[in-house]
Amino acid sequence: LNPLRPLNHCCCYHPIVLWIAMVQFFISLPETGILDMALVFILDQLNIQNEADANVTNAIFIVSCSAGLIVGNLLLLPMLQKRAFNDLQILTIGVWLFLVAFVIFS
Repeated sequence: LNPLRPLNHCCCYHPIVLWIAMVQFFISLPETGILDMALVFILDQLNIQNEADANVTNAIFIVSCSAGLIVGNLLLLPMLQKRAFNDLQILTIGVWLFLVAFVIFS
């Protein structure tokens, strides 16, 4: 039994699945630390002292990040696959759009 066989199958036969998995890994690995820092920074910059307002702001931030990831996978990814982009270029575009979304929200 080779435990790496599914990874080899994913890498060779479905490279876009591998790239999405890698992006998800890089996003979810430090997720709690980055989101915690981003939430505290946003609340500090907006000078929110009320707990109810802080909860609403945090919920909007988390839902907007989640919605952006869903929209990107449902709409943007199929559009980019129809164009003449390879998988690495699609990964790079996705990472840059995610970073731009964070900057715009901030």
